[in-house]
Parts: sequence; C-alpha cells; structure tokens
Amino acid sequence: MLLACAVLAQADERLEKLAAGLRSEDSQARMAAYNALNRERSAALPGILLKVLPDCPDLGQYYGILVLQRQPPKAARAVLRKLTLSASVHLRVTAAAYLWRMGDTKTASVIVKALRDETLPTARKALLLLRIYGIRDAGVLAAVREHLTPDAAPTVLDAALYNIYMARDKGARSAVKSLAAHQDPSVRALAGACLLVLGDA
Repeated sequence: MLLACAVLAQADERLEKLAAGLRSEDSQARMAAYNALNRERSAALPGILLKVLPDCPDLGQYYGILVLQRQPPKAARAVLRKLTLSASVHLRVTAAAYLWRMGDTKTASVIVKALRDETLPTARKALLLLRIYGIRDAGVLAAVREHLTPDAAPTVLDAALYNIYMARDKGARSAVKSLAAHQDPSVRALAGACLLVLGDA
C-alpha cells in the first residue's frame, strides 16, 4: 500500500513539473510542455491544470485547455466549469467555448459578457474573438456582430468576420456588406469571403 502511494505521488510530481512548463515565457519550452502533457491521460492531471493555468500566459492557458480535452471527460468538464469563473477573462472565455462545443451551451453567457466588456483592450478583444470560432449561439453571434463596425480595429474586425464566416451567420449580412469596401485589405478580403458563404456576393 505504501509503495503504491509512493508511486502515485511520484507520478503526480512528474505531471506537476510538466504542467509548470506551460507557465514559461519561452515559446519552445511551453510547446515542449504541451507536447509532453498531450501524451498523458490521467485522472490527476485536470486538477493539476486547474492550479497551474491561472498563472500561465495566454498561449499556455490555451494549450492547457487543449490538454484537458484529452483527459477523462467527467474530471475535464468539472475543471473547465471552474475555469469559467477564473479572474483571467481569456481563461474564462476559452474554457466556456470548449464547454459549449462539448454540449454545455449555458456557458454562452460567459462569452457574451466578455465580448460586451468595453474596458477590454483591443488586442484582448481580438484574441477572445479568435477563441470562440464556430459557436452558433444566437446570443454569442449577436455580440460578435456588435464588433462589425467600420471604426473597429482591423484585428478585431478580422477575428469577428472569421466567426461570422465559420458560423455562416446570415444575420450579419448587412454589417458585413458595410465592410466590403473597408480600407484594410485583410478586412475587405474576409468581408468578401463572408458574403460568398452568406450567398450575397
């Protein structure tokens, strides 16, 4: 019994060291940690990630949530739900998006609240929009459409248009049309692609 406990403790310690690599500011070290963790499947790993991810940079948080998807479903879902309450808006939205894709559609409210937070910097808002691609929720799509204004930053417009494209959101047609002649070439190209899939080119 004592030997078994010692073996489990060593295994948990190894996973904790691997997970700590997601905190690294070095991109190669962070990627190495992700690759190693992605080969693991352990009932202990979701709890370890719950402790580590709030202290990670954005990409480390994203990698951690990708790893969670490969863990035992019940434990992974429980941790993702807790992460939707994180102080980090990036972690909240990324966890909520993955829960929504797993069928927990109530988490859409977390995404909507974040997208409508007018205090968020432009770069933050663009990143959040990139994390929610493919979500076909009426409330989320309405919040995405609110960013389709000609005076919005091109990075925000690119990310919002990508969401419209992925969701085939016909409700965004008029807003997308208003961007078809935008001065930024990337925005114009994405607006054109959206109009094609919306049947309005």
